[in-house]
Amino acid sequence: MIRRKIRNELLKIGYNPIHIGTNYLVEGILILYISEKKEVGLNLEKDIYLELSKKYNKSANAIKASIRKATDYADLYSATREKIEMFETMKLTPKVVTIILLDKLNSETIPSINS
Repeated sequence: MIRRKIRNELLKIGYNPIHIGTNYLVEGILILYISEKKEVGLNLEKDIYLELSKKYNKSANAIKASIRKATDYADLYSATREKIEMFETMKLTPKVVTIILLDKLNSETIPSINS
């Protein structure tokens, strides 16, 4: 359920579901959510990219580049109502998206992490 919720939130703000970076970002946010990592001191290099590089047997730089590409696409080519409401005029970055979605997830009551 959490994985689906994260994915749906990313799609609402314009992430393309076929970009591998979108899938990496879903996984990264899920890792942080499960670990209950706080937004303060969040380091994507250490907290997401290294974990995903081990899981997918890719370099951390390749993971970072894929997430950045998916984020740039969402920022440049999407003007959804949800994106405008959540981010106003801020430029989307992986860190900004991660922090805002973690905050949103942590403020909601979600019973299961297995989906």
